[in-house]
Amino acid sequence: MNNKLNVQAGAGQFVPTLPFAPIAYASHAQKAQKMAFRSVKRDKKPDEKPPEGQPRATAGGSDGTQS
Repeated sequence: MNNKLNVQAGAGQFVPTLPFAPIAYASHAQKAQKMAFRSVKRDKKPDEKPPEGQPRATAGGSDGTQS
């Protein structure tokens, strides 16, 4: 090999493929499947109150302040 690309007109071959062939776009479908919405099962209903004596979680830090 001389590390040169030798080409000739008409020496190529056409390879028919489908538009948006899976070989080229498979990663897009996999990403879309992973990013799709899915349901999440919860143990408690959101309208239930926490047991007495336990503080409720706040949006801020542990001291109740927001950063």
